[in-house]
Amino acid sequence: MPFTETAQLLGNLGEFAGAIAIVVTLGYLAVQIRQNNHLLASQARYNLFVRRSDFASSLQDRFLLESAHKYHAGEDVSAAELSAALLSALRTIEMWEWQYGEYDVGVLTREQLPVAAWRSWFHGQAQVPIPIKDVWLGRKGMLNPDFVKFMEENVVSR
Repeated sequence: MPFTETAQLLGNLGEFAGAIAIVVTLGYLAVQIRQNNHLLASQARYNLFVRRSDFASSLQDRFLLESAHKYHAGEDVSAAELSAALLSALRTIEMWEWQYGEYDVGVLTREQLPVAAWRSWFHGQAQVPIPIKDVWLGRKGMLNPDFVKFMEENVVSR
């Protein structure tokens, strides 16, 4: 076999091997991306659990509970009680916005958003009457516009 034919054969074999290596590499990357997506979804679910647990724990604070109930009942509240009630509402809205953001990027599903509970909290029907509606009105202009639209359509207007 002449040298040029051997060189051409070796070149063709090299190109073939390179093409196979590319296909194998792409397959490997696809598996890695799928595993990474599962890890991200798992982390989002864990973060959701932690945030909800932290929030539930904060609602066990006696001062906050008394402040929220006094505010809701229209009783006179001190500046500290007003701050506690409003800050808990702000924290709630920020948690909801985070959850919506995770939904918006596809990490959480629509079913994982507790929209019915959000409605209950927003409209003052939850056990702890946090003044979410009052804070919402003053804060919504600073929030993610897509979240605001979602809230207006699914929570506020219902």
